[in-house]
Amino acid sequence: MKRVAILCLTCVVSILFVVTANVAESQRHSQQVRGQDDQRGTEQSPLIVKTIPTPKSDEERAEEAKERERIAESDRKKEKSDADLVKYTAELAIFTARLFYATGALVIATIGLLAFAAVQSRDVKRQLSSMQASINLARDEFIASHRPIMKVKLVNLIEIEGERAGVQFTVVNMGQTVAHVTGSCAKADFFSETDWPHPNDYGVDNIIPPRRFINGATDTYTINTVRPVGLMTVHAGEDEAKLQLRFYGYIVYSDDSGNIRTTYFCRRYNPRWDRFDSVERTDYDSAD
Repeated sequence: MKRVAILCLTCVVSILFVVTANVAESQRHSQQVRGQDDQRGTEQSPLIVKTIPTPKSDEERAEEAKERERIAESDRKKEKSDADLVKYTAELAIFTARLFYATGALVIATIGLLAFAAVQSRDVKRQLSSMQASINLARDEFIASHRPIMKVKLVNLIEIEGERAGVQFTVVNMGQTVAHVTGSCAKADFFSETDWPHPNDYGVDNIIPPRRFINGATDTYTINTVRPVGLMTVHAGEDEAKLQLRFYGYIVYSDDSGNIRTTYFCRRYNPRWDRFDSVERTDYDSAD
């Protein structure tokens, strides 16, 4: 029991010794740090270090002067450039404004010119239309007075042996220029009063062969009736005639300008006067 107490006492003393040694060491370290801090601000440990510039040579001072002059010159040029830019910007604004007004005036002038051109175009069209109408009228008058006109004249009934009657007729160019006959048809036949076939119902038979008729030229042709006379007598009185003898056909021709024309002809035989009379039908007897 006594030994245990001695052992415990020994441990406590040891611990106190270690703690005392650590405290002493801490105090010494603090004193050293404070000693170092107390040396700042002295010649050995100054607070501010001031660097004394090295004296410059003449060349360095000249170079610095040139650099300052270059910078000043650059500043002056920049100021002049800025002033010129402001001036040119103002001039550009004035020019743009003038250009705007000039463009507006040009637009107005263009609209006026377009309106004037439209009026002029309308007037020119009217004048051209009037001129064209005058030209067409003059041309029609010239063609009417300088054109060929083919006509059928002197249609006569002639006797032919057998049961068929013959019709003789003369063709004449009554116009002022040459006629070029390109086709024709001529028929003689018996029809009732209500039977009126049109000449165009019959094809070209070229009784008048294609040829050239100068103005005033004539030629005579003869054809037979399509059907025989039979028991009918063409010289019978009007009351006795059961059918009418008609001579009809057409002549197709052109002028020197190539204009195609057609003459239609139709004659009805009058037994009382022994002659062929014209029919009052323009679609059967006409010349275009």
